[in-house]
Amino acid sequence: MAKHFLAQTKLRERLYFAISLGIFLIVFFYLEERVGSSATALAILPVFVGSWFFGVSGGLLAASISLMMSIMILYFGSNTGSWAIFFQKGWVGTLSLFTIPILVGYLKHLEGQYKEKIDRSNQLIYALTHVASQMKISSDPDAVMDLMGKELDILGLKALVTLFIPGSQEMEIRYTSLDPDIIKKFERLAKNKKIGEFRISAKDLPADLNLAKNQHPMLLHNYEKAVSALLPGFSTEIIRRIVSSIKFAEKSLIGHSPLIYKEINLGFLWLWGENLQEEDLDALSIFATQVASTLENARLFAELQDLALTDGLTKLYTRRHFFELAYEEFYRARRYGHPLSILMLDLDYFKKINDTYGHLAGDTVLEKTADICKTVLRTHDIIGRYGGEEFVILLVETNLSSARNVAERVNQLLANTPIQTNKGAIHLTISGGVAGDNVEELNLIEMIELADQALYAAKEAGRNNIQVAEPSLLSD
Repeated sequence: MAKHFLAQTKLRERLYFAISLGIFLIVFFYLEERVGSSATALAILPVFVGSWFFGVSGGLLAASISLMMSIMILYFGSNTGSWAIFFQKGWVGTLSLFTIPILVGYLKHLEGQYKEKIDRSNQLIYALTHVASQMKISSDPDAVMDLMGKELDILGLKALVTLFIPGSQEMEIRYTSLDPDIIKKFERLAKNKKIGEFRISAKDLPADLNLAKNQHPMLLHNYEKAVSALLPGFSTEIIRRIVSSIKFAEKSLIGHSPLIYKEINLGFLWLWGENLQEEDLDALSIFATQVASTLENARLFAELQDLALTDGLTKLYTRRHFFELAYEEFYRARRYGHPLSILMLDLDYFKKINDTYGHLAGDTVLEKTADICKTVLRTHDIIGRYGGEEFVILLVETNLSSARNVAERVNQLLANTPIQTNKGAIHLTISGGVAGDNVEELNLIEMIELADQALYAAKEAGRNNIQVAEPSLLSD
């Protein structure tokens, strides 16, 4: 794309130069024939150069100086009728001398405008390429949007990204490069609701912003109307007062570009700045297409990573990832001499729940059990789905006595919390095994084996109880 623009720029430069050169030659021969003075004809050369490189004002200055020098040359050359040559016999040539800088300067002005537009388009394309390359090093859509905002800020542009909430027709503001003080004003007026918590009903948006009705990029000329459509809780007067503090000129335009990936509406992108022009729409449209592709690919990659790390049903860590994190905590505990304990939990009579209520109800039980466990645990404790209806928990800096108390609280909370399913409420209990504490004598695998043996003992004892393993019970 950039090569295409550069090729067109060179073509236009050559065309304008040829036109200017042609004008110069015509005037040169015209003056030579009418006036018969090479000095006067050659005066066109500095005029042409001045107007091409310094615009109309430079060309007019060169024309004035050239005219004066030509008169002086003719005068000192014993041509006493030098004034008559210019203002009687050569008035057309003199007029041409001052017309050339205006015409050539205007052509150069047009060339400058076009080059400025091309440079701006190339800058946007560079930003687009930079955002696309970020996808290779980051699987986080938020990180991609942050990078996009920084690159656009270099161009004097601000951005806002609004995306659909998965599975709904509501949208949320996922990113904006607005000044943090401005964001705080909106949040304060919204009773301290974070800007990311604002919800926008897609069906209530005006027709030009409704992605179901309009999927074409466009410039929004009335920013107050546009923002009030995005934030229906704010009046245009409030929006005007808040936005005026960031020197948002009334003539400023907002570039509205739908974010569409493989015919799927993801949301839309807003870009604005003092120099945004109608001619930027094509570049903005290309940019929005690439942003949509980058965001969606980053989201899919993040989901794929998440599936490798977390269980799809319970949202707990997978067995493999649990061990990765558990080993880190184990060696940290051994290094600093801190206690560490393992819990193994198993849902009592889970097979009977599946047979009686169905597997869909069984999935609900597993999901709710995971949620209940997380309410008891601390943020730095690690919980994973060990397999089937078994859960494994690593308690950081926790001895056996405290670990047993945690397991008892989980069991009590489950027993007192009927789990609502599509087949009715289900009352649940668990059996649990606790092991660990001394990281100097046991390794992680031995701790888990002991906790598993204690769990088996709890089942043998009639279920619905917690057993603590002793290191002496470790099987050879």
